[in-house]
Amino acid sequence: MKKLLLAGVGLVALVAGSPANAADIAPVYKAPPPVAYSSWTGLYVGVALGAKWGDIDWTTTCLGATCPTATAFPIDASSPRNFDPTSFRAGGYVGYNWQFAPNWLVGLEADLAWADDTATTAGIVGCSVAPGFCGRFGGTATGDSASFRLLWDASIRGRVGFIPLPDVLLYATGGLAAQAVEANLACTVATSPWCAGVGAAGRRDQTLGETLTGWTVGGGLEYKWGNWVLRGEYRYSEFQNFQPTFFGGTTDVVFTDIKVRTHIATAGLAYLFNWGGPVVAKY
Repeated sequence: MKKLLLAGVGLVALVAGSPANAADIAPVYKAPPPVAYSSWTGLYVGVALGAKWGDIDWTTTCLGATCPTATAFPIDASSPRNFDPTSFRAGGYVGYNWQFAPNWLVGLEADLAWADDTATTAGIVGCSVAPGFCGRFGGTATGDSASFRLLWDASIRGRVGFIPLPDVLLYATGGLAAQAVEANLACTVATSPWCAGVGAAGRRDQTLGETLTGWTVGGGLEYKWGNWVLRGEYRYSEFQNFQPTFFGGTTDVVFTDIKVRTHIATAGLAYLFNWGGPVVAKY
């Protein structure tokens, strides 16, 4: 009986110690579950703060009442003149993203922003450095001035982006743009090298404005945490030429052609209404 009992215990020990049974009782490694990240797809609304600076080339094309069909007064070396108004810029933007592939994104965005800055120079552009050459003999440009002002701007643009990390977006953007501008010429009739006609209180002073259309292109970087999206963006814009005619209908008429370009650098914060569902990263 003892022999039979000892044989049974030995058999149990032999089976329990076999490799197959050791594997059965060893811990089993399991891969981590898939990690879900929120999608970039959806409507977003944001605010942006930054700066806008202009690159403005003002050319006077003709001076005098016979312009532009007949020979008029010569234009001096003060034309063309560059203006570079720089201003604080504040605005808002709204857009929609579609994420696909899953590391790519396309979207559409519109923005509207306020800015206000004026750059001014002494003298009438085209008649300020050589008074006897362009207008009356003598005179001084100290009582004359020319200025250019940048105001609000807007755009509607497409976006194409790459998502190198789940919460990081690199994008390029481009589309149509609008820019409000004003230009001013002022002169003191008694001393001006150019203005010789009769003006109110001995002055001629005229401001002309227009909303210009053009194109814009740029790019940026966005970082998303939850539904909030922080961005940094730069854009270059170029617009149709602005061609105001000052003091029209007088002997002091001035014809101009002004080329307008702007640079915009902003930081923005938006809320993404995330309707695209999660994007799952698999291992």
